Amino acid sequence: MAQTEEEKPSNAVEVGQDQKKGKKKKKNNKKKGGANRLPHIDLSGQKLDDGSIAAALIAALEGEGGADAQELRLATNRIGDSGLLEVLAILDEKKPTFLRLKLASNQITLSNDLLCSRLSAWMNSRVGRQLDLASNRVEAAGLSNLAKALEGEEGVEEGRNASINLSGLNQLGGSPGGRLAISAILRSAKRRQGSFRSIELRGCNLDDADVKGIATGLLLAGQGVVDELDLTNNCISQEGINLLRPAVARSGCTVKTDVETVEGDKNVAVISEFERKRHAGEQ
Repeated sequence: MAQTEEEKPSNAVEVGQDQKKGKKKKKNNKKKGGANRLPHIDLSGQKLDDGSIAAALIAALEGEGGADAQELRLATNRIGDSGLLEVLAILDEKKPTFLRLKLASNQITLSNDLLCSRLSAWMNSRVGRQLDLASNRVEAAGLSNLAKALEGEEGVEEGRNASINLSGLNQLGGSPGGRLAISAILRSAKRRQGSFRSIELRGCNLDDADVKGIATGLLLAGQGVVDELDLTNNCISQEGINLLRPAVARSGCTVKTDVETVEGDKNVAVISEFERKRHAGEQ
């Protein structure tokens, strides 16, 4: 259910709670990422599955504060693909303004084409800003399904700020299929005339061979399409970093690894974004 002043579970962040702690605390929280705090519905860790998620979500939306929520937290349940379809159907019907969907650790595979289509429609809408799929059961085929859906989506309104978290999908690393799927995700933003604010691939068992595929994906995606790529907690060496450098320089992307952070030419990215918007306006 939506969080209120009377309910203060330890895993929820309340909007406005810093006001009680003085101006100094409020200022400090702003510096530490206060902009990330949104009114939310927190249903994480409640053992919800595909048979119970719909009723729980509808009750939360109709409860106090539900209509104002901008973030849906469903982490650490077991809703799976069918449960996520239920969630997306409710979002389509009720039309809440959820900017963020937190879906980590939910046994999601993305093996359903209809699911990927509806998920991409949310990401490419005026509402969708951040999708968290960390630590699910998504393999190369599922990620490829999502990339294909993102590429084929029409009517993208504001894709610039979209972020996606794919961390902990450890089946992606060390396989040709995983490399192709990651490359497809990187390219998908260009094909839908949008871009990614960030893509997180932390802890995906990626190695130097996988980095080659990522570099290819960045080059094919083009300039200014991916702002930030997080590859920390993987098995990438200095040799892998060197493979990335030319692609990073041309794309204008910032890539984080455990070895170092590699930054591209932001001026190139800005020019590309201007040209992309101008081209879109001429359509």
